[in-house]
Amino acid sequence: MRFIIGVDGGGTKTLSALWDEEGNLLCWAKEGPSNPLFIGWEEAKKTIVEAITNVAKKLPPHSQGSIITGGGGTPNTRRELEKLFSGWKIYETGDVETALSASLPKGKEGVVVRAGTGCFAVAQDSQGNKRIIDGLGPLLGDEGSATDIGLMALRAVGKHFLGKVNCPQLAKKVMEHFSAHSLSELIHHLHTENVKRHQISALSQLVWECREEKVCREILYEAGRRLASSALRAAEVLGLNTPSFFVGGGVFRSREVFFSFKRRIKRIYPYAPIDYSPLEPLAGAFILAKEVEGEEVPPEMREKLKVINEIYK
Repeated sequence: MRFIIGVDGGGTKTLSALWDEEGNLLCWAKEGPSNPLFIGWEEAKKTIVEAITNVAKKLPPHSQGSIITGGGGTPNTRRELEKLFSGWKIYETGDVETALSASLPKGKEGVVVRAGTGCFAVAQDSQGNKRIIDGLGPLLGDEGSATDIGLMALRAVGKHFLGKVNCPQLAKKVMEHFSAHSLSELIHHLHTENVKRHQISALSQLVWECREEKVCREILYEAGRRLASSALRAAEVLGLNTPSFFVGGGVFRSREVFFSFKRRIKRIYPYAPIDYSPLEPLAGAFILAKEVEGEEVPPEMREKLKVINEIYK
């Protein structure tokens, strides 16, 4: 019996899972962020290794199998894992590849959009060609991500105190989030303290909680439009004619984001199917591990893998 260990690493959390070769989930674990853009190279490596070793505790003695890391990690991660898992096959890939494998079987034309702390859109045509849009990180892109929403929220709060917009609930929550008692304190904190990016992305939850305020709804609608723009560009570059669109990630749990995204897509592709991804990226890691070994993952096994979706809720 061989085993598969998969990892889905991101800017907020890292999930790992252990399966047998038939796709039965044996255990899973959750760690902190493992995106090196957010926490640095060494911390990212440490998180990935911990995530894998935690689920590996359930392995029988002298087990063999495959490990596939999706997102997070560093160039040194592979060397560290080779020391700990002698004889195992170790594959390094990104969160784009695992998300794509989870949503679109090979040969199926479509676009996958994920929006969490960061975001990206990836298109695939029937020949297997791919194109990624965004995923540039919070300074250069990630438009429509939780971090982007957090930045829009901060700017809205600034405008609120200047009398340009009205969002008292959001302003109150943001001030509490940063333990600020005045606008000057908030400005000082944001520009002189070591504010972590996860603190910015966490503001997206506050925007959702205050969505009865028009300003907050507009932020969520704008996030949906930005994500749709990336999805449409990915489809355009590959010349897709009849793509399906699949979305996932915490940002899309907001109805405002999803419906704004859908409206924008329907203007260009009025008959395109638009839905949430049938599988989460961690299941995509299992699928990739099978495929790199030349094994197909039949529909019934994909159904079995859906149990992993529960740990994302």
